[in-house]
Amino acid sequence: WLRSLVDLPWPSPVLPTFRIPWSRLFGDAIREHLFVTLFEAAARSQAAENASRLASMEAAERRIEERLGELRGRFNQQRKQRITEELLDLVTGFMAMEEVRGPEGEPGREA
Repeated sequence: WLRSLVDLPWPSPVLPTFRIPWSRLFGDAIREHLFVTLFEAAARSQAAENASRLASMEAAERRIEERLGELRGRFNQQRKQRITEELLDLVTGFMAMEEVRGPEGEPGREA
């Protein structure tokens, strides 16, 4: 790979030069490489942690929605049951009144 780069023409008329000693340049480059590598590892770690938190929050949201659906269903069932009981009470009361009044709607005579 490096040898193939040697054969490529340089894109500008001026070759790059460094005015600092090779050992310092190499040390600075290594230091920069380590910094970038550690920064990338920290960023990936943070991204993985946030992805895990997001997945947990989405799962919790789904469970909450399912639970709300169950509770709404139970509430509606109990509400219907109460309405049915009230209607049955009304019908029973009406039928009892009909028995007391008689079939023509006039008050009946008690024996």
